[in-house]
Order: sequence, then structure tokens, then C-alpha cells
Amino acid sequence: MNGIRSLLLVLTSALVLTGCSGKPSEIDAKKILESKIQSQSKGLIKLTAFQKTNGAMKKVPMTGEKFYEMDFTYEITFTDDCMWDRRAMAVFGGSGGRFSAAPVPNDSKVKGDYGWKKDGKMLPPEIAEGIANAHGFSEAGYKGKTLGFNSSVSLSKTEKGWAE
Repeated sequence: MNGIRSLLLVLTSALVLTGCSGKPSEIDAKKILESKIQSQSKGLIKLTAFQKTNGAMKKVPMTGEKFYEMDFTYEITFTDDCMWDRRAMAVFGGSGGRFSAAPVPNDSKVKGDYGWKKDGKMLPPEIAEGIANAHGFSEAGYKGKTLGFNSSVSLSKTEKGWAE
């Protein structure tokens, strides 16, 4: 009977310690980034790759508040032609439209024209960029194009898990 109690105590302790990890997992950070991209891009951009490259627990000197700084690489893919803000894409975190995107305005009356096409032909990149700029975005995104970035994020432990 004592052997079973000891085994149960060891197993319970292992489960408790596993659940109280002192640092976020790669999956925790990926979910945060994925959610941010989905909501801010309105589905025009999706996260297609994510890999943690480094990380460390840190402490704010004045308050002693602990946080986890994670470095990572990631890729995004455009799900449709769109306009997006490349200047903001290079950084993960902070407030305001980091992954903001909007559909391409389509004034064409030609059936089958969409996105960066006009009269059935792709617009030259400089024209597409000009249209994006005129609408307050810095870049033209092309359906299926994938881009890679290196970045980092500071994560804090909350009652509901890790948060940016």
C-alpha cells in the first residue's frame, strides 16, 4: 500500500511541475502570433511557419516583474491579393495594426478581373505598390506569396496563460 502511495505522490508531483512550467512553449507563442495575424489581416494573411530560435527569462529591474523574451523566425503567406503594411509586419507585438491588410479595390467591370489584374493581365508591381500607397498601405501582397521574418516577443504569465 505504501508503494502505491509513493508512486501516486511521485506521479502527481510530476504532473503538477509539468503544468507549472516557468517558460512559454513554442506552441504558446505560435498561437499568440497566429491569432494576431488572423484577426488583424481579416484572413488575408496566414502564418505558415514558426520556429523558436532562442529565449530567456528576464526581470524588469525596478519592479522585479518577470517576463520571457523569445526570438523566433516565421513565415506568412497571402491567402489573396491584398494591400498590407510591410513596415509594421517586421515587428511582432505592440499595439495597432501590425498585420493590417485590406482587399485590393476592384473598379474593373471586366468579368474575371480581380486582385492585381486589369483587363486579364497582372499589373506591374510599381502600379500595384502605388495603389496600395494611395490607400494608406505600404505594400502590395500577392496571393500565394510567402515571406519570412526574424523577430522577438516579450511574454508574461497571466491567469489565462502566456500573453504578449
